[in-house]
Amino acid sequence: MDFSNPAPEVHAPLELRAPAKRPKTEDGRETIDGWEVFELLRDIQDPEHPHSLEELKVMQPEGCEIDDAAGTVDIHFTPTIPHCSMSTLIG
Repeated sequence: MDFSNPAPEVHAPLELRAPAKRPKTEDGRETIDGWEVFELLRDIQDPEHPHSLEELKVMQPEGCEIDDAAGTVDIHFTPTIPHCSMSTLIG
């Protein structure tokens, strides 16, 4: 069975969001949000295609969950095909 994806659907990049004023923590640093993480990762190139993870909708801003208090970031991504052999590399 061939699981290749020679012609994935490519989407237009989202518009950049203006920097938001973020609240500060008790120690005076600014919190981070999902958009900030998304903007750092959006241009990573897919290992199998000449497109970014954003253009292939492998990752989206809504999939970046931040728990600033706990210091954790969870990024949910959707491979371009089921059983993608590169999903562990992307993850």
